[in-house]
Amino acid sequence: MIDVRVGCADDIFSTRKEINNERLIRWIAALGKEVETLTTVCTGAMLLARAGLLDGLRATTHWRSLDWMRESFPAVTVEIKLHVVEDGRVFYLGGHLGRN
Repeated sequence: MIDVRVGCADDIFSTRKEINNERLIRWIAALGKEVETLTTVCTGAMLLARAGLLDGLRATTHWRSLDWMRESFPAVTVEIKLHVVEDGRVFYLGGHLGRN
């Protein structure tokens, strides 16, 4: 396994556009299977979920996107009260916490 961190940090407007970018989603899915640790900030978690990397895991995202994530990815347990979530090899920071 490669010891690389995939960081998806995005804003809600870019995520809404890129979530349908099949080339990007395929790249994230392929790389996500090779790395030891995945990280994401804000709505970047939506891209990992779209790539199928969060199925069966707990995750969080920007507070304005929690309902969107829960509705879009029912196989992901969306933590609405936590700003930081670790589930196995995946770490999430909701909002812009990771940028400070």
